[in-house]
Amino acid sequence: MTPLDRSAAQQSAPGATSDYYDPFPRMSLSRPILIAGQLGSRTRLIGRSFCARTGLPFVDIDRKIEHEAGRSLTQIAGVEGPARVANWARFMLDRFARERPRSVIVLDRAWPAIDSKQQLADRVDFVHVLLPRDVLFELMREELYGPASWLLYREPEERRDPDRWHEYFDTWLSRRTPLLDYASILLEADQLHPHDVAKLLMDSLDSIADTHEV
Repeated sequence: MTPLDRSAAQQSAPGATSDYYDPFPRMSLSRPILIAGQLGSRTRLIGRSFCARTGLPFVDIDRKIEHEAGRSLTQIAGVEGPARVANWARFMLDRFARERPRSVIVLDRAWPAIDSKQQLADRVDFVHVLLPRDVLFELMREELYGPASWLLYREPEERRDPDRWHEYFDTWLSRRTPLLDYASILLEADQLHPHDVAKLLMDSLDSIADTHEV
């Protein structure tokens, strides 16, 4: 079933759009802010903390897909393949990039195809959360043991030999790099806690986005 096949009734199901809290924005955005990074970059935590500070609407693409599809990302990938998750991500990103009031959109596990790059450049202020390689590798290792390991494993040998994961690391990074290269803002998170990264984003807001107090 494709995203466009879902009914309006399911889109308005309880919990389908609430995303943890009701926003009380203290500012408005001219364009949505998109927060993304390599797998393990903790973008969801950064986005939620940032929205808690600003009151801006928070859109977690992973959760939006799961609510509308009625299945987890892992279930979608297992039955229909990772490409279907990418299609969902592109569809949802397009929807929320157009929606008003403008929101803070987070890409985490679901990742759109590279053909989304023009869509991102034209419609959002795209923030790339950059972590040091050693920190990122350890965070990715946690994903490798979890239910979302399908995001990294594409070839059987990648799954079989943990001792060679360092060899595959650049391959894993390369799957997101083409899209991340289109980010207009690079946010160097170093080893900061996600709440501190959100504060760093707040401090840089005037240079990142066109905002207005409400």
